Amino acid sequence: MPSPDEADASDGTDPTPDGGATALTEREVYDAVHHAVRDALWDVLGTLVLTGFLLVLLGTGIQMIWNSAQAAPGASLPAAVLGAAVAGLGALGLLRLYDYL
Repeated sequence: MPSPDEADASDGTDPTPDGGATALTEREVYDAVHHAVRDALWDVLGTLVLTGFLLVLLGTGIQMIWNSAQAAPGASLPAAVLGAAVAGLGALGLLRLYDYL
């Protein structure tokens, strides 16, 4: 029978609190935190830029549709179709981006 001073690793009472893993040095912790914060900031910045681009795309498409609706009836059909495609791409991009958030 093992003495009370000896811990049996099979019963989940490992004497080291981290399960025997080696401790990180201060530099390793700094590097990990630095990379995590940098990645998070770039993710936020990238999301903001993408959102802005998609909003401009949506606005441009809506403006194309609006302008083609006020033009001569027969000549504005290609512009209206192109505007609808541009606005649709912007809207779908925003919806897809919203799903990720």
